[in-house]
Amino acid sequence: MEKTLEEAKELLNSILLTDNTPILFLGAGFSCGASNKANAMDGCKLKEYIYDTLAKDKIGPEDEEEVKGYDLRKLSDEIYRIYHGKTELYNLLHEMYINTRPAEFHDYLVKYPWKNIYTVNIDDLVENIYEEQGENIVVQNKQRLISNSKSTQLFKLHGCVRNMEEGVIFSEDEYTELITRKLDAKLNKFSNDIQRDNVIFIGARMDEPDIKYYLKIYEDAGCQYRNNKLVFIDYKPSRYLKKEVEKLGAVLIQASNEEFLRYIAEINYQPDELDRAKMDLSYNGIYLLDNIVKLYKKPYESKLYEGNFCVWQDVYDGWTFEDSNLKNAVHKLDELLEKDSNIYCFSIYGRYFSGKSCLLKQLGYYIKNKGYDILEYRGRYLNTQSIINYVNTSANNKFAIIIDNASFYYEEIERIFTKNIGDKKLVILTASRTYYHQKRKYYLEGNCYCDYKQKDGFSRDDSIIVRDKLKAKNHLSYMASLREDAQPNEIYKQKSMANLIASLIYGNVFKRNKNKLNITFKSFSDLEKQLLIELAIFDTADIEIYPRELFTERYGKRISLDEDVTRNMAKIVNYVRMDENGLSLRNAIIEKYILISNKKELGDRIIDILRYVSRYVSERRNDIWYIIFQCLLKEDILENRLKLKKNDIKRIYFSVKKEYEAISYYWLQLGLYEQKVNDFVASYNYLEMSASIRPNSYKIQHALARNYLRHANYVMDYNEAKELFAEGEARMKNLIESKEFYKEKAKPFSINSYILEKIRYIQKFNIDPDKKELTYMNNAINMVSDADPYKEKMCYAFYVLLEEKNKLGILDMSMDGPYVKYIGRKNELTESDLEYESIVEDM
Repeated sequence: MEKTLEEAKELLNSILLTDNTPILFLGAGFSCGASNKANAMDGCKLKEYIYDTLAKDKIGPEDEEEVKGYDLRKLSDEIYRIYHGKTELYNLLHEMYINTRPAEFHDYLVKYPWKNIYTVNIDDLVENIYEEQGENIVVQNKQRLISNSKSTQLFKLHGCVRNMEEGVIFSEDEYTELITRKLDAKLNKFSNDIQRDNVIFIGARMDEPDIKYYLKIYEDAGCQYRNNKLVFIDYKPSRYLKKEVEKLGAVLIQASNEEFLRYIAEINYQPDELDRAKMDLSYNGIYLLDNIVKLYKKPYESKLYEGNFCVWQDVYDGWTFEDSNLKNAVHKLDELLEKDSNIYCFSIYGRYFSGKSCLLKQLGYYIKNKGYDILEYRGRYLNTQSIINYVNTSANNKFAIIIDNASFYYEEIERIFTKNIGDKKLVILTASRTYYHQKRKYYLEGNCYCDYKQKDGFSRDDSIIVRDKLKAKNHLSYMASLREDAQPNEIYKQKSMANLIASLIYGNVFKRNKNKLNITFKSFSDLEKQLLIELAIFDTADIEIYPRELFTERYGKRISLDEDVTRNMAKIVNYVRMDENGLSLRNAIIEKYILISNKKELGDRIIDILRYVSRYVSERRNDIWYIIFQCLLKEDILENRLKLKKNDIKRIYFSVKKEYEAISYYWLQLGLYEQKVNDFVASYNYLEMSASIRPNSYKIQHALARNYLRHANYVMDYNEAKELFAEGEARMKNLIESKEFYKEKAKPFSINSYILEKIRYIQKFNIDPDKKELTYMNNAINMVSDADPYKEKMCYAFYVLLEEKNKLGILDMSMDGPYVKYIGRKNELTESDLEYESIVEDM
């Protein structure tokens, strides 16, 4: 679409005057009109100058014509070869581009509150514009990004004249390396941003190889779930640019840099504090339900009962059913909100495909009708401060933030309880799968918090409610042919939401013919099979979403997910659900089949994904990429969920060692694996590697202490065991006795480990513990809440030990104590009684 600036003003305003501010991308043409030593030179003259200055006297006459004909990138490679390094060219570039002065119209750049600016220019024009206008800007010109969400950020994709030590992108080899290497954080960020945010390009030359690379990513992301726009500002667009714009469905505005920047100044967008708070929310992937409602479709036909993700309009238009599960959840939520607090957390947990996301949105609408302002997190990194800023700035008094797949963010959520929001109310509504919820809920305990188990099944009464809803929405599927009184019974027999959805999609096809899935799977291409295997791995590892950015980069347009589904042809879209955020499988039947029938491929697929996401994973940043890495590397998941053999698990760990050697969690999991196979010496080495990266990590120190205790209980020589156990005991007691607040909630894990290992040690070597030791153990057990799921096992094991040693006198045997129930029973410790949770999950 081509427009003049006048014709494009309405479109530009719809992009510029919103909470979701666009990204600005500056190409070489943006610097036209600025002044520096190179300002009088276009690309050809710059190449001639570099040739005359650095190459002319260094090559023989027989090569002069060839080298003179090189383009700028190839000439740069030649100069690196001539001088055996980059110093000479870098010095010349620094001299030419440092202190680039803006033209008068360039100063209008600061008249708009840009959040992110990306540039391929190495000059310091933008830096000087902002500095001279007294505006803050964070210059991202290093490999490691600076964390800042308040100021405008400038990402120097090709390097920076103010930081030549980090290198610049000028030569052919440097361009190739830029778009193929995995560890360029700035490029990776823009590769993700261009798939989600509106982008305005100014002065972008289409002969830049990496610009072509970014546009290819945008094109490969598909159109059905891509809501962002690309806008190109170009006064004299080339035929090539026009064709690219048409192919991408982008917008081309024929205007000069000066005309566009003057228009920016003319609209004079000056967001107030509340507007900026909303912009910050949007930047962090948090959206207001009031804005989402504006995008509802009319008429609307839900895909919910075809296995698709639940969306807000499903609840608004009455596609969800109000069963006993919803009524019980509402009752529990009301009880929580009656408590004396102003920050609350209500956490739903349950199995996958059990309807947690639907219930979450139903509760969101329930409290919206009570006057709450509803926010939904859909981002890649949970910035809780942006939520607090909005709450404190808004004129509203009641707020709720909806967070799905929330267990990975429980630590961040806990921090919200420490924030000051005055006399306002904030409700945090979350949903998580059971496995990680149970392991991490201790972050939330002790606050105004309640968890609620999602019921996965139907009562007889619920079956009638579900039938009535399906009938009203014409979605009874195969049940439409059953007698009306038989339909609720058919729903009741499904026993779970996952089975019901599968039956609504496929009828009884796979129940009658189990070979049908096998035939269907074989009909897919190798790439489609690979994607399905990866989605099954994600679901099994409790990773709720396969990010759309990851799909785009790995598969691009080689797998089409935007086609309309036809009934006569099996397509991958029949088995995958997707939205603008990502992908997952439609139901559990597919997942189980894929994992069982492709077991030999699981290890290779996991290695491949881990290598692929490694470019995005960094220490101490708990974003979607770190979550994927964490889940796929977790020894417990690999062995017990994916049923991989120990040798396969070890191969996975060592295959990604190069990519993750700077990440503490990698070494922690490798240490835990070696601990599991009783190689305590190797485990100690890897755990110390982990501790060298995060020396204050509770879980790493816990793992080290536990390794000594387990090692002591493994060896047969008492003298060796005594030394090992003494070291582990001292370390574990140091954790248990710590007065640091942030360790308090993790102490039960350490107490549990210590008590059970101590009992095993005493029994193995037939030690007679003295009263001081036993009193310490008793006091440690008493530190653990009666509600702790592991306390029962500790109490039983300790009671049996004392009974064997005839030292029950130190226990409190009162009727309301934890030990009285063991009196008179035949008590005997087995090995399973001394097994326990391996490690504090996240601290």
